[in-house]
Amino acid sequence: SIYNKNYRIKKRENHLYKNAKYRAKKWNLEFNIAVSDIVIPEVCPVLNISILDHSPNNEAAPSLDRINNNLGYIVGNVRVISYRANIKKSDLSFEEIELLYLDMLRLRESGKL
Repeated sequence: SIYNKNYRIKKRENHLYKNAKYRAKKWNLEFNIAVSDIVIPEVCPVLNISILDHSPNNEAAPSLDRINNNLGYIVGNVRVISYRANIKKSDLSFEEIELLYLDMLRLRESGKL
């Protein structure tokens, strides 16, 4: 039902909030967001996949992203993306992502992809 879905979303937002607050304290990051700043979209804005409340492998689960990792969990610097996108984003620097992208473009243009 709609009530159950809304309850699960609110519960997930609270969960993301509490985990972010814990990480901010642990890593000495600024923290000034409220639960209302956490909005879970239906589709990941990065990978364009459905964000699922309960994903069997967690890849489609909602994950709180710090847009600029040099900043804390502050208003305007957080968004919800899929766990898969957040993990991939955190594994590589911007420069590494750009190099990977350019390499894949070259491979596609050469017909290898």
